[in-house]
Amino acid sequence: MPEAEAVSFRARIEALEAGPVGSGLPAQRLYRFKPHLIFKWAAELVRHPGVLRAVEQVIGPD
Repeated sequence: MPEAEAVSFRARIEALEAGPVGSGLPAQRLYRFKPHLIFKWAAELVRHPGVLRAVEQVIGPD
């Protein structure tokens, strides 16, 4: 993954963690499970070929 792309994803994650969500709960608690279903950028991140290759190296192809 190019550095600029990684920086962009990181900025989005940090903005989510720091931003107000209006419920009084921390963002980490609200969006802990399946954030890729809520945020398009998270879906792009979990399907990124570079991320998938790295995960495949750790857990195998299947």
